[in-house]
Amino acid sequence: MLELFKSWRFPLALLLAAIAWAAALHKGLPEPADRKPQQVPQLSAATEQPRMQPAAAVAGERREVPNASLPAAERLTLLLARHHKLAEKAVPLGDERAELEALLSNRDNLTLVRERLLAAPRVPLDMHDQDERLEAVAFLRDALRYRTNPSRSETLSVVNEIILAGNHRSVRERDVRRSSVADKIDLFQALAAYAPEAARELEHSGGTSENRKLLAYAAQLAKNSPSVE
Repeated sequence: MLELFKSWRFPLALLLAAIAWAAALHKGLPEPADRKPQQVPQLSAATEQPRMQPAAAVAGERREVPNASLPAAERLTLLLARHHKLAEKAVPLGDERAELEALLSNRDNLTLVRERLLAAPRVPLDMHDQDERLEAVAFLRDALRYRTNPSRSETLSVVNEIILAGNHRSVRERDVRRSSVADKIDLFQALAAYAPEAARELEHSGGTSENRKLLAYAAQLAKNSPSVE
């Protein structure tokens, strides 16, 4: 037994000596609280990744009307897309509401929409064309809903002109004509909802026009529709 103890006593002595040496070395090191925090490299302005910016900021200063140098068709597409983006929000706030009202009251925008809805419907019936006309009608509906619209009188005039126009009769295809007539009925519905006096005046004064049957039908629909007032 003594021989066994003697055989591992020397390695044990080495182990104890190593522990004592490590303890003495540790005393000479600064405590963890004294250590400086690791420095995180900072990106310079030139190498920093750009942050995402709102579309209006990326495109530059907010515009009430698309760039006039673009063809009318492209300007209309941009206008209707921007209007749809702003109008789809239940309650646009702050800058978005201000931009929406600026779009709706801009006379150049009104002219773009007017020309689109007075044009002869495309043949055969094209879904892209139909969707574009629906968006144009929605633009005018929102312009009528905007009670303090500084261009309200011009908007009323444009809506009346489109309803009374006979452009739907320029085509023979029944489905195309029906689609165009539906635009006029939708506009009369909007007129009855947001400018009822103007709708009644149009109904009576338009009785001698070629669209008198259309007006009578649209007026009846409006009377049967729930009020949005």
